[in-house]
Amino acid sequence: YELQSFFGVQEGRVEVRLARRNAKDEGVRSGNDLVWASAAGVVVNTAALDPFNFSYNTSTLLKISAKATNSLNASTSRRLNVIAQRRLQHWSPAGGWSTMRESRSIVWAFVDVLRNTDYGAGVPDDRIALAELYSLDQFYESRGLFFDGIFDNRITVFEALSLIGRAGRATPVLVGGQITLVRDSQRTLPVSLFSMRNIRKGSFSVNYLVQTEDSSNAAEVEYLDESNFKPKKIFVIQPGTTGNRPLSLKLFGVTNFAQADSEARYLVATNQYRRRQVSFTTEMDGFICRYGDLILVSHEMTQWGVSGEVIDFDLASKRLTLSEPVTVVPGSVIELALQDGSVVGPFEVNPGVDEFNVVVPSLTVEPYTGGVAERTRFVFGNSATFRQMAKITALQPRGIDSVEVRAVIEDNRVYSFANDAAVVAIEQGPAKFAPDEAALTYESASASQRSQYAFYARTNGRMSNEDSGYSYGSP
Repeated sequence: YELQSFFGVQEGRVEVRLARRNAKDEGVRSGNDLVWASAAGVVVNTAALDPFNFSYNTSTLLKISAKATNSLNASTSRRLNVIAQRRLQHWSPAGGWSTMRESRSIVWAFVDVLRNTDYGAGVPDDRIALAELYSLDQFYESRGLFFDGIFDNRITVFEALSLIGRAGRATPVLVGGQITLVRDSQRTLPVSLFSMRNIRKGSFSVNYLVQTEDSSNAAEVEYLDESNFKPKKIFVIQPGTTGNRPLSLKLFGVTNFAQADSEARYLVATNQYRRRQVSFTTEMDGFICRYGDLILVSHEMTQWGVSGEVIDFDLASKRLTLSEPVTVVPGSVIELALQDGSVVGPFEVNPGVDEFNVVVPSLTVEPYTGGVAERTRFVFGNSATFRQMAKITALQPRGIDSVEVRAVIEDNRVYSFANDAAVVAIEQGPAKFAPDEAALTYESASASQRSQYAFYARTNGRMSNEDSGYSYGSP
């Protein structure tokens, strides 16, 4: 039978005890299990009650005493479950920080780990890209993507940030001294063009990941189902295969089937369609980019178009004089990289007076052809093969004016297969460089200063465990 009882008590720490009131039936045909399904309480006054002066002012503590019998073991603790709803602050450009409220947000859980001084890193707000994260949070809310995890053991802050970001297919990234999340979403606007003109000679390489008999051809993703709080698995097979070599992954904090299914399909599609990797070294052009950006790559070694500079421009006729000879055929196009690094085009072209001249009737910008700064760069070729779109996977500074770029050739079938063909509009905040005080470097800072600046010791690129001197979670 089911017993429900309701009691009115004074606000404070409440002890709940259960005891058998009937005689135990020793018969072999009788059961003697007592199941405590749930206990719930409502506190009208939300003032913190902290009689033991614990530093968990933002957490609710449950203390349980159990009689030490032969049946009490390590597995007993896993039979106690709590349905809880976390409370976090949200930030918006118009209103700033909100009061504490119920939240399932991926972004603001990520930010709470950064900002919290009790169990997090205590990172100041100006070191967090709040405007950019707000934009990402709006996307997550529109797609119904949430983080419903609880940290019940002690891990590093970086590990906590990575687990939270993984629920939204995002990676913690340091950009100019600010911490943000970058989601692997479909993008349409490249941020820069890299060609024979700004790729250092001898540094360009292409790696083809050939499918072998040992390559995974399926994904098995485990998540916690929100309907019954039990683990469930999703199995997605790569089209055209038997799916006999699955890649296994546990999605911590994911409780929704659609969210888990999309991630499983994303893993399969990434394995199937992202099989070409490029790497090269460039000069300060590389500092324009960051992890996850979409770039254009053109190189003669792979016959990805013809690249060079615009050395003359006639506004009246829209004629471009190029530094390299080109052959104009039906379907030929040209793209231009402007002085700020942005890319415009592609524009259809018509033949000029010779192989060094083309006419671009729909040209909307005026190329720079002077000698004070770098002239406008171009890439030319057939519309299907004249350059490749790639997504940056790593940036490694190689000095004050040199950057190594690693990227994967993009394929939009990854997003269509994962039911995620949507563009995320991100408002990037201004770059900041740490530390501000006394121009200290990370290496020369004191222990307390290092603890404050540990997350922005790097200039750019993905975060790593080396960026964290903290631990996160319960002691």
